[in-house]
Amino acid sequence: MTSVTITPSFPADDFHPKKKQGKPHHDQPALNVLWIAAQFSSIRPILRKYSGDGMSGASARSLKIFVGNIAWTVGHRELRNYFSQFGKVSWAQVVFDRKSGLSKGYGFVSFQKKSALENLERNQKHVLDNTPIFFQQTD
Repeated sequence: MTSVTITPSFPADDFHPKKKQGKPHHDQPALNVLWIAAQFSSIRPILRKYSGDGMSGASARSLKIFVGNIAWTVGHRELRNYFSQFGKVSWAQVVFDRKSGLSKGYGFVSFQKKSALENLERNQKHVLDNTPIFFQQTD
């Protein structure tokens, strides 16, 4: 009598019981925001080229800011409401991941007047939704 032993085999590339499947590589959004802030100087020419907020020339660039370390619970409206205390906001946008729909932790705000930026810079500490945020003028 012949004995047959059947052993299941799993291809190493396709499945492993302890390997997390479908998990994005960027598990730490705060780390991504810091990386974006570090790379911000390299995207300035792109921002300058595509500054299409309806304003023209240097005034449009000088009134825009990059906002980093935004909590994932903050949306466009909350960002606009926070920065409107410093002056009139033209637009405010939080950047969201297209696949997951979650905030990427950064956004952009544009003011109507230069005095809003001056008011913003007077305040040393900015906290939105119990999270300290930072900003940098785009140009």
